[in-house]
Amino acid sequence: MTASPSPDELRKCHAYWRRVYDRLWLGVIAALAIGGTIVWAFTRNIEHFHSGLFLAIFPFVGLLNNHFFLYNPRRDPLKTQQRLVDLAEKQQRNVRTVSLVNGTILLIASPLGIVIGVAAGSEYGMAGAVVGGIIGSVWLTAGLLLIAYWRRLRRRERGHP
Repeated sequence: MTASPSPDELRKCHAYWRRVYDRLWLGVIAALAIGGTIVWAFTRNIEHFHSGLFLAIFPFVGLLNNHFFLYNPRRDPLKTQQRLVDLAEKQQRNVRTVSLVNGTILLIASPLGIVIGVAAGSEYGMAGAVVGGIIGSVWLTAGLLLIAYWRRLRRRERGHP
């Protein structure tokens, strides 16, 4: 007995998720287009209507990618499943890279953020300086947490607990 499901089960599973994701993409498209239309109706600025339609193009591209590439019903379900597994691994590598880069940027920028936050906040009194320092400290903490997350993902990939 094999560990992988049968092609018919995979085909049904892929069809289900294709329908779910298609509905989500269509909902986002409709929300952006209707939002632009509503704002245009109140402001009578046609740029708002065009902006809503322009922003709706990007989810439409995602819908096409999802429906015809990721979950293409005319492809072999086993190959589709393997492609989805490969895509998930690639996305996990990208998450690790982005986590390391963003964490490093925040870690490097946090002392400057603390100094600027305290200096800008001191114009508004002691409370402003404290809030500015806290914001810079949050940057430092977020940078450290992102780097720790990168290390955890890297260890998990190598097989360590």
